[in-house]
Amino acid sequence: MNKRKYQISTAIILLNLILFVPNALAQEKSPELLAEVWVVTPKTGKTEDLEEAIKKHTAHRVKLKDPRLWQVYSPVLGDNLDAILIRSSGFTWAQMDEYRVWTNKKDPTKHWNKYADPQVNNYGHYLSVIDSANNNWNPDVKFPYVGVTTYVLKSGHQAAMIEDRKLFSDVAKANKWPYNWSWSDSVTGGAEVYLAVPYQNWAEMAPPDETFAELLDKHFGDETKTEETLQRWDSHFESLDYDVYALRPDLM
Repeated sequence: MNKRKYQISTAIILLNLILFVPNALAQEKSPELLAEVWVVTPKTGKTEDLEEAIKKHTAHRVKLKDPRLWQVYSPVLGDNLDAILIRSSGFTWAQMDEYRVWTNKKDPTKHWNKYADPQVNNYGHYLSVIDSANNNWNPDVKFPYVGVTTYVLKSGHQAAMIEDRKLFSDVAKANKWPYNWSWSDSVTGGAEVYLAVPYQNWAEMAPPDETFAELLDKHFGDETKTEETLQRWDSHFESLDYDVYALRPDLM
């Protein structure tokens, strides 16, 4: 993709998330796994043309035997609904170099620049590190939607946040919390932490019968400890934002 048009937009960083790493990859001492996201915003009136170009480009990459699997999403909330997010995940830092070699050899960008780039107003490009050890993502899960919470981390809170994140994930796993989730940390665009949760439909986005606070109460057996733990978690962040994205199989 042509990088000459570039725009940073935290509100639509996906799941740098964004997420989506099978549990089989979540092993101790395994290499860090990454997620890469391109956020593509079409020119005014060019949304349909860009979507058609993306479908054509996807077929071109399949023909080139692209070693990566790219997924496409659209935001369903917010004020940038024309944006298209193109994401791949589950590769290491070393495989980033391998992919660059493949890209230089096959030159898929030439096709993108011919068909898609003329329809694009601006780009964003993001990278995140997936917290595989603390994720719970069934590789067979189907998700038309994914909710992504973006936490903006306070300076000096990273170590404490990581400790509390592990605590939350350990409690959820130990008590068989019946949901999938994925944590990741931004490499680009500031100190941001992402929590992604997949949903089959809008009904699944309603508050669960048992809240996570209630799960903590059951685990600790102490409401005061639950309150202190949740307050400590909140203290790690300057702000948070929530977005919902729809998977676009029609563009993949």
